[in-house]
Amino acid sequence: MIISVISRVSLGHIGEPIRALNWLPMAFILISLASAIRFFATDIQIWSVSGYSLSALFWLTAFSLFLAQYTRRLLSARKDGLPG
Repeated sequence: MIISVISRVSLGHIGEPIRALNWLPMAFILISLASAIRFFATDIQIWSVSGYSLSALFWLTAFSLFLAQYTRRLLSARKDGLPG
């Protein structure tokens, strides 16, 4: 939910049309997998540490996708020429 909100708000603030970028479904999948792995890692004690690590890796990858796509956009001038 956070990735969807910050991507939509970011596009609105930089003056680009509000549309989903191609990578967004992959970020949603990674966040969903991260939460599922973390949930089940608490029940399965054998791989709880590796499950938490894998969950953290998926979470970091999803938010890294956001940073890779939006850092340049957020640091440049608005597309529509308005101040802000």
